Parts: sequence; structure tokens; C-alpha cells
Amino acid sequence: DQPAQTYSAPAVTYGASAPTYAAPATTYAAPQYSYASQGAVTYAAPSAGITYAAPSMTYGGPAPTYGSPQVYAAPATNYAYGGQCLGAAPQGQQQSLFDQMDRNGDGSITRAEMEAALRG
Repeated sequence: DQPAQTYSAPAVTYGASAPTYAAPATTYAAPQYSYASQGAVTYAAPSAGITYAAPSMTYGGPAPTYGSPQVYAAPATNYAYGGQCLGAAPQGQQQSLFDQMDRNGDGSITRAEMEAALRG
């Protein structure tokens, strides 16, 4: 019988230690203040000899008088473009603008009637 052989890994030692991360040490303190006594302070009302009043003023001239407002209206004007005025009724006869455009009296305005009315 032969003796049993034992194998093992050699021991390894690393020289550098693991780095340590930390915030720098900071100390916080309240600033130093020093308060000195300023002595007694006295508050008093103003002397009785001071009088406050609005200055006297006189405004001249009569009070203005306002009348009723002016009313403006546009003048009644018929504009004619190229001939017959579409808004004006012929003499002795009242016709609406539609009736003036509807030349054949069928109750509808055709494209030709519209073009004729616009041409005048």
C-alpha cells in the first residue's frame, strides 16, 4: 500500500488592503454673536404744536352742462355695379332682390341668372 497524497493550493497573500471610501469629517457650528445693551429707548408722541390740514383750494368756472348724445346714422345709399342696382326697386313696382335675380320666375336662381345679375 502506498501512502495517500494530499494536494492543496498555496496560500496567497495580497499586500494592498481594500480602499475605504468616506466623506471628510465636517464640523458645523453656529456663528458667534455678541449682543450689547444699547440703553433705554423712549418713544413719545409728537409735540402738540403741529397741526395737519389740507390746503384750501378754489376752483373757478361754471359747472359743465351735458346734453343728449349726438346720434349718427349712415346715409341711405344704393350702389350700382356695372348697370342695374340690385337693391333698388323699379319705378312703380316693389321687387325683392331674389325676385330681381330670378328672371324666369321659377323660384330658384340658376348659375346663368346669378352671373347675369352680377354683370348687371
